Amino acid sequence: MIITNALLLGGTLYASAQQWRKTRQFEIVKSSPEAALQAHTETAQHYAAISTLGVGLTVAGSITAFPPLALSSIPLHIYTNLPLFEEAIGTLTGKEEKRGSILLALVLSSILASNHLLTANLLQWVVQRTRLLGAKMQQRGYELSHVFGEGVQNWVDLASGKKPEQVWRVDGDNEIEIPFAQLRVGDEILVREREFVAVTGKVTHGEAEILDWSLIENMGRYPFDRPLHFTVGDTVRPRMMLLKGELYVRVESIA
Repeated sequence: MIITNALLLGGTLYASAQQWRKTRQFEIVKSSPEAALQAHTETAQHYAAISTLGVGLTVAGSITAFPPLALSSIPLHIYTNLPLFEEAIGTLTGKEEKRGSILLALVLSSILASNHLLTANLLQWVVQRTRLLGAKMQQRGYELSHVFGEGVQNWVDLASGKKPEQVWRVDGDNEIEIPFAQLRVGDEILVREREFVAVTGKVTHGEAEILDWSLIENMGRYPFDRPLHFTVGDTVRPRMMLLKGELYVRVESIA
């Protein structure tokens, strides 16, 4: 009990220091929104993985009746609590607006202090998985809004089945922009980020994350948190738009 409370106090003091450092430190180089969201998602994945390990240690300690195994999850639990502590302190000092973090930090700390390790770690796992899902949805939402914001006309064309006026045909080491009407079966084309596929063909090089309009029409089945991943050997078809990456495609059908 004493050790647990001491660790909780240490975690709170550390979170306070981190929050103070944030208010005193000025970032000279600001990252782009894409980079910031990606970093946020990676951080959430890290804490979710640590919380999973904590649950595993607690369960293993209970099954094997080896208390040190379960007790080793306490530092992991407090470590995954640090972001909540920081957000709670930031809210209390007026630097952030995340009141839910105050309640979560108090509840998790209280359960842990009462030595209900399994309950505390299971709840921590749920919290961290929820935060990870939220981070992924936020990142995907930004990407979707970016695509729709810059490529509205492309989406109109895609929905109506209209072919583009120009495509990039691969000629040796170069890409040449040609009228779509000149494209032939067997040609290799380049499809870039935020462009849509206008032919059926096989990917010969590259990889990309893709939105498939035919799936979006049936919203209930589309995995918005996991865009389709295409790489060499996969077959692409019309009505697909590249979210990220680029693909070289060997044309098999133009219709």
